Amino acid sequence: MKKFSQYSLELNLRVNRILSNKKENPRADTSSIEAEIGQMIYELYGLIEEEIGIVEGGVK
Repeated sequence: MKKFSQYSLELNLRVNRILSNKKENPRADTSSIEAEIGQMIYELYGLIEEEIGIVEGGVK
């Protein structure tokens, strides 16, 4: 498992990419980057597939 500092760096890069894309085009599709962030958060918290399903099912 990655160290928290590595997650922090990678999350920061992705968030900045979203912000940059949205600044250039407010309607830009950033869903793939957002999905990457979601997967990183699940990994950071050590969620298993069943738990991820609960989280994603509760959001819809």
